[in-house]
Amino acid sequence: MYQLLKTGFYKGNSLFRVQKDYVVQFGISDLKEVNFFWDRRPVYDEPVTGHNLRGTISFARDGMVSRTTQLFINMKDNFNLDTVGFNGLHGFPPVARIISGFEVVTSFSGNYGFEPANYQDSVMIHGNGYLKEKFPGLDNIIETVIIEE
Repeated sequence: MYQLLKTGFYKGNSLFRVQKDYVVQFGISDLKEVNFFWDRRPVYDEPVTGHNLRGTISFARDGMVSRTTQLFINMKDNFNLDTVGFNGLHGFPPVARIISGFEVVTSFSGNYGFEPANYQDSVMIHGNGYLKEKFPGLDNIIETVIIEE
C-alpha cells in the first residue's frame, strides 16, 4: 500500500462501489498497462489481526494471493469481514485507518451502489472513461499523500 500511495497510483481513481451502509471500493488505474503491471505483483495473504471497524481500510481480494491494488473503506463496523470465508480464505485484514476527515467519505455518491463493481474487467482495460460514460457522477480521488511524522 505504501508503494502504491508513494507512486500516486490512486490519483484519479473512481470510487466505483459506494454502498453507504457497507463499504466504498476503489483501486483501478486509468491506464491498462499499470493495472496489468500490478496484477502480476500480488500482496501475499496474511492473517486478520484487527477488526474491520468503521473507517478502516482493507485490500479487496478474490481468493488466495489475489490482493493487488483495490482497497475498500469500511463505512460501518463490519465484524463479519474479519472471519467471512471466501474462496479458501477467511477474513479481510485491515491495513490502515482513517483518523480524520471521515465526513468526506460519507459524502461520496452512492447512486449506483454495487452495480459499477460488476464491470471491473472493462474498467481495467478502458479506464475511468468507461465509468464516466456508463455511471456519470461517480466521485474520484484527487490525490493521496502520506504524512510521515
